[in-house]
Formats: sequence, C-alpha cells, structure tokens
Amino acid sequence: MSEYYDTEQEGLNSDTFLSHIKKLDKQKSIKKKEEIIYKEPTKIQSFKMIFSFCGGCCFLFLVILFCFLWRLTDSASDFIIAKWSELKEDDIPEINYFNYYLVTKLIGIVLVFVRSYLIILGLVLFNKRIHETLINRLMRAPINLFHDIVAKSHIFNRFSKDLENSIKYFNSFNYALTLLFNQLSALVIAIIFYWKCIFIIPILLFFQFNLYKYYKRCGKELFVLESYTRLPILSGFSETLAGLSSIRCYDYTEKFRKEYHQRLHNFYRVLIYQNGTLAWFALNIDLLGVCLLFFILIVAYYMRNSAGASSIGVLLSYVLKLIEKNFYFYEQFNLNERTSRSLESCEAYTHVVQEAPLVKKLDRVLKANNFPQTGKIEFRNFSVKYRPDTKIILKNLTFTINSGEKIGIVGRTGSGKSTLCLCLFRILEPTFGKIFIDDVDITKIGLSLLREIITVIPQDPTLIEGTLRENLDPAGTFTDDDLIFNMNLIGLAYLLTDDGLDFEVKEDGKNLSAGEKQLICMVRAILRKSKIIIMDEATSSVDYNTEKLIQKTILNNLKGSTIITVAHRIKTIINYDRIFVLDKGEVIEEGSPNQLIEKKGVFFQLYSKSSA
Repeated sequence: MSEYYDTEQEGLNSDTFLSHIKKLDKQKSIKKKEEIIYKEPTKIQSFKMIFSFCGGCCFLFLVILFCFLWRLTDSASDFIIAKWSELKEDDIPEINYFNYYLVTKLIGIVLVFVRSYLIILGLVLFNKRIHETLINRLMRAPINLFHDIVAKSHIFNRFSKDLENSIKYFNSFNYALTLLFNQLSALVIAIIFYWKCIFIIPILLFFQFNLYKYYKRCGKELFVLESYTRLPILSGFSETLAGLSSIRCYDYTEKFRKEYHQRLHNFYRVLIYQNGTLAWFALNIDLLGVCLLFFILIVAYYMRNSAGASSIGVLLSYVLKLIEKNFYFYEQFNLNERTSRSLESCEAYTHVVQEAPLVKKLDRVLKANNFPQTGKIEFRNFSVKYRPDTKIILKNLTFTINSGEKIGIVGRTGSGKSTLCLCLFRILEPTFGKIFIDDVDITKIGLSLLREIITVIPQDPTLIEGTLRENLDPAGTFTDDDLIFNMNLIGLAYLLTDDGLDFEVKEDGKNLSAGEKQLICMVRAILRKSKIIIMDEATSSVDYNTEKLIQKTILNNLKGSTIITVAHRIKTIINYDRIFVLDKGEVIEEGSPNQLIEKKGVFFQLYSKSSA
C-alpha cells in the first residue's frame, strides 16, 4: 500500500486526496486480489448471519421482549409519580403509590440486568464460535489458493480489529435498542396527550431520516478510508522494526521517517473529515429536535387549563429525553451498521475454499499394511499450476523413482524444482495426471496420512520456542540417548552444553544459525526413518565439509529410504543414483551423474560452473 503514502501525494488538495486513495485501492485490490471476493449481503442477511452465531431468533426475541417490558415498567413508574404529585396535602390516596412505584422500579432493574446478561452472553457466544470457525477454516485453507493471494495484514485485521468490533456492535445494538424504545415511548405519550402531534411528528421524522441517509453516504466512505489509511501505519511500523538494522546500515532512516509521517498525515486528514461530518450531523439533528420542542411548548401553553401540571411535566420530560437522545440513537445505529461490516468480513472468511479431507476411508487399510512399504514414487503425465488463472508450471512429467533410490533434482531458478516437492505433499493439486506412492494414487489418501509418511527438510526450517528436545522429537517418542547419538552423527553435539537437551531454543530459532537449524531438521529426519525423504536445498547454509558428513550419514542410516534432493551444489548429489534436470517445468535430462557428464548437456554446464 505504498501508493497511499508516497511523498508525491503531498501536493494533492483535500478533494482529490480522498478520491485518489479510493481509486488506488480499488485498482490494487483488483490487480493483486488481496481480498476474498464475495457477494455483499443485504442488511437483513447480515443481521441474520451475525445473530445466528449467538442464538438466532430466540436470542433476538428475548432481548427485544425484555427491553419492551423494561420500557413499559419505566413509563408506568413515571405515570405513578405524575398521579401521586396531583394529590393535595389533605387528600388520602386510594392506593399506596409508593409501593407501586417501588415495585415497578425493582422489576425494571431486574429486566435491565437480564437484558444486559443476554447481550453479554450473546457477545461471548459469537466471539467463541466465529473465532473457532475462523481458526479451523484458515488452518485448512490452501496455501496457493488463499494464503499466497491474501495479505497477512488482512488476516491479522480479522482477528484483531474486526473481532474487537464485535464488542462495539453488541454494545451499540443494546444502546440503540434502548434508545429506540425511548423514542417510541416519547412519541406515543406525546400523541396520547395531544393527538394532533400525529401530524407534525412524522414530518420531523421524515427530515431526520433523510438527514441521516445523507450523512451516512459520506460517513460510510470516510469510515472505509479511515480503515485503509490506518493499515499502512500498522504494517509499515512492524516492517520497519523487522528491517531496522538494514535501514540504518543503508542510511535510509530519514526516508522511512518521512514515509511514516506521511502515512500519519494521510490518516489524520481522513480523521478530521470524519469528525467534521459527525459534528455537522449532530448540529442539524439538534436543530430538528429544537423545532419539535418549540411545537410541544406551544401545545403545552394552550393545554395549560385542560391538562394538569403533572401531565404536562411528564410530556415535556419525555420530549426533552427524545431531543437529548436523538443524536445518540442515530450515532449508535450508524456505529452498529459500520461495525457489522467488520463482522461480515469475519464471516466471509468462514467460507474460504478448503483443502482435501485430512482422513479418507482408504487410510485405515493403508495404515494396517504399514504403508508405504517400499517408497516407490511414480509420476504419470503429471501437470500442475499454482492457481486456475496462472500458466502450467510442471508440464506432463512422466518418470518413476524406485524404492530406496537417491534422486537429485537440479535446474536453473524457476525451473520447477521446489514445485515438484510441493506436489508430493498435495500443497498443489494436480491439473492433469497423477502421482503414485507404492502404486496408490495420492489423491485417494487423506492429507494427514500423506504428510505423515513423508519427511521434508526445507531450505528455511522453522523451529518452535522451547527446548532442544522438543524440537528434535516433538511427539516424545525417542529416548534421550537416541537424540544424543544422532546429534553426534552429524556433528551437532556441541549444542549439548550444561543444559543438555534442555538447551533453550528461542522463537523461530533466533539464537541459532541457519545451518544449525537445518542440522536440527536433519536429525529429526534421521530419527523418523521415513520411507520418503525430501531435502529442498537442505544444506544450503552449511559448509562443504559438514555437507559431506551429512550426506555420508544419510547414505549410511537411511539406506532403505527414497531420498529426493533439490540441490544448489552439484557436488552434493554427484554420488546419487540418478539426476533429473528440470527446465521450464519439464525434465530435459535424466540419468546417472556419469552419464549426464558424458552427455555434455545442461547438467555438464551446471557441473562445470559448480566445479569452477
């Protein structure tokens, strides 16, 4: 979103600034497809969707019922006070007004408590259910169809600000419902006392509603712009912190400071417009309320002889309440409508496309037969692309990797080496063709079993915060002696200091080098002894001598395993059984290292360059 805070925008005037931001965001959202495209629900659909997470119609009916009963008892207590005040000092009341007043107030307190409890209960249920649903759906969303095209800032926004807005939504719903019944009771009482109010009140309501619609059109756009201009501040700040050392090294401190100030400048410009429109709306709503009060005062003047002072007092008190709360009613209604968009965005993420099932019927049979027994892999006319609207990455691959073979995959950048590995895990689903493991189509296997039987050692390994033991053996299935023995095999025993296996690994392994993290993943792979092991440039961060030791350890300890290695150093795989050379998604050369060197093709060129 760097277009929003480009310093060139400082020359834009106030009118073109807002339209410029909106135009840029629209173009960017279309171009990058960062947001999920979904049909915007109507107000009724949105209302039903939100309350379906917290009890549905039953919850809504109870809240409205208790609010209505509370308003009824509150009005009754006001009438009791009015009748009681009309008595003269010598009059003996026929009923005990105090007791009636006390009972109505106590009932009102109980009804307010029950209604508030229902609102809080609904809020907790909504947050709990939609948060669990969001977590489950996002964890199962495909990487290529969702996580690669949706910005992380949007996902963070759903779990932070958008879910936080649920509190504002339910609070504004409760407050708006209370004010609505206050407004209705005031209008009903005004009409009861002077029936001709039925002519003037609808006219004032008509003007108020149209004024609100006019304000909402502007306020809605400003609210969207406020969200869009806030996001670069948060994301830019976190990105700057992450790259602080590089920024200082290249002496870009002043540039980033100016960019950050420009983001703040854009945000506060929108905020000023937002607060100004709100103040304008409040002023005009109050002016319409003053008109109603002027009319009621004239009515009260002409009714001074026919109606009692207490009745006129009740009428004026309700009209004053109506005027006082008028703006707050529309403000809460508008806040409720705005925050509902945040909840709609959260709900939209509960419909994202999902990966294939984790478990399938065939899994039980395969587990019983100790699948896979050999580790044979076969590609049959296999083609794949990242997304439906992108070009094919791997094109019509057909080859077989026999049980226990050590296969090296080489090629220039962008040839499809890592993509081939992703396909074995079904991170990418086949466009055409199939992949077989031990003559079983991997699309017939549940993702949980498929990803369990294959071990991967990535180029950028991820470690969890905890002890060294927890990172080497997350499931806790091996003894400490097994862990220490395998660490010695690949020269990682020096990490076993005074703390031993309780050595603290910080978040994402920040206290370890990239090579040490790769070695920890290597130990994990050796311990599991999977039939299929994929090494995606797994030794890119270690020196050549350590790499030789690792390759020797793998060949000695994983003799029965099928190993596929994506290599950046040709020497890494020079002793492998076969080499596949990829170019533009196709296998252009295949054979043993000696055969390919004698052929003097692409592999020979890569080997010569690596040797040099």
